[in-house]
Amino acid sequence: MDDFKSINDTLGHDAGDLLLIDVARRLASGVAPDDLVARFGGDEFAVLIGGDVEQAAERLLDAFRVPLLLQGRELRLQVSIGVTTADHPGTTSGELLRRADVAMYIAKRSGGGWVKYERGMSALLRRRMDLQSRLVAGLRDGAVLPWFQPIVDLRTGQLRGFEALARWSPDGDTTLLPAEWLPMAEESGLVVLVDRAVCRAAIEQLASWRGAYPAAGELSLAINLSARTLQEAGIAAELIRMLADAGVPPNRIVLEVTEGVLIDDPEVSARLQTLRALGIRVALDDFGTGWSSLSYLQRYPVDMLKLDQSFTATLGADPGGDAIPAAVLQLARAMSLSVVAEGVETPQQRAGLLALGFQQAQGHLFAAPQPAERHEALLNQEQPQLITSPDWPSRNPTTLRS
Repeated sequence: MDDFKSINDTLGHDAGDLLLIDVARRLASGVAPDDLVARFGGDEFAVLIGGDVEQAAERLLDAFRVPLLLQGRELRLQVSIGVTTADHPGTTSGELLRRADVAMYIAKRSGGGWVKYERGMSALLRRRMDLQSRLVAGLRDGAVLPWFQPIVDLRTGQLRGFEALARWSPDGDTTLLPAEWLPMAEESGLVVLVDRAVCRAAIEQLASWRGAYPAAGELSLAINLSARTLQEAGIAAELIRMLADAGVPPNRIVLEVTEGVLIDDPEVSARLQTLRALGIRVALDDFGTGWSSLSYLQRYPVDMLKLDQSFTATLGADPGGDAIPAAVLQLARAMSLSVVAEGVETPQQRAGLLALGFQQAQGHLFAAPQPAERHEALLNQEQPQLITSPDWPSRNPTTLRS
């Protein structure tokens, strides 16, 4: 089962047990009477069959496409299936299970469905496990830190705040791209430790800036929290303690969450509502790529929309590229929400956003995410500004990409 832990955490273990019973029934109904279905523990099951294993995998996936009604909620179950076959008479049961387990992890990493074992997958999994153990050590040694990307006023270029983004330098020098390790952190649950480390360090950095630079007093700090972290019962109290310890006012913080978090977990919504009551703002990240339902925007606590960079990229490139950004801006105005456009790369995109009426943005046109010390020259200005002329960046050496 994919993300079974969140069901236990949000609905309780009794609900989780009922779900496992339903899973077992679906598995049994998807195979022949003389095939073997077994539960190994937790949310892992194994099926031993004779016949076409690929057809069997498709039948099992079909069995899980029907939603389950549990405690008045409709749940759509997602599973990851690893498939292998006994390719010679001497193949042991242990070898079969090992191969199926490897293929299952590859399927989970690919977003669900089924994957058949192939030679080389074991080496891929070993590399993943090595990366995971290195990340555990990196978290222990303080190698996972926030880098900061400026958020600016589109018209004036004035600095409005920063977004803190997780970065990992395993050897203290080379920094891995987030795509190389964050998906693994999500799958393994280490993302909760990553979020905590980045959150604490980012808040402490903002406190340091506020003490050193007068211009930092009114800056905001946007922090990303994953669904797994927001499902932790004590995360709201922990965040409040971090702010109190650092002396940072709650109204300087923006929590960025994805749309799926609010749709799937009402308890997360209640947690966010508690934080909003203290002055912390909530931003819906990557807006436009998920459900984007007007009904849940009205139900759930949201203060800000962040236009996904995929829509920013189409401005000036496609004939109808401004349609979705314009609609998002109109929606935000109707609901009294602020908007930040992500991924601004070119002066043309900036001009397109300005023409539509956007006021704030971030992207490599202004500055790439960088370590905290790289922003000190900017913060030392009386009024920190990242755009000084219409033909920027040629005349502004302080905003070089890195």
